[in-house]
Amino acid sequence: MIGKYEFDNYEDFATAKESLPKSEGEYIHNHTIVELGIIDGKYCVDVAWSRDLETEPELFEAKKIDLDNEGVHSFLGVIYTENKI
Repeated sequence: MIGKYEFDNYEDFATAKESLPKSEGEYIHNHTIVELGIIDGKYCVDVAWSRDLETEPELFEAKKIDLDNEGVHSFLGVIYTENKI
C-alpha cells in the first residue's frame, strides 16, 4: 500500500514520522519512507506502508494527496495507482 503526502513543512512531517511505533526508545518501523523534499511549497513524502497496516496513521492520513499518476517518484515494481492506501 502506497501513500503520497504533502506536509506544510519539514517539522510537521517530522512530528508525523515520530508518531510511528517505537521499541525500547529506538525509532523502528516496517515502512519505507522516501522524503522528496519541497515541491510546490509543500514538504512531500511517499510511503510504502507495511502489509500488516490496516489504516494509515492519523497524522499521515490528514496530509494524504490523491494522484491519478505516479507523480515525481515511484517504488520500483509497485504501481501507485493500483496500490493506493
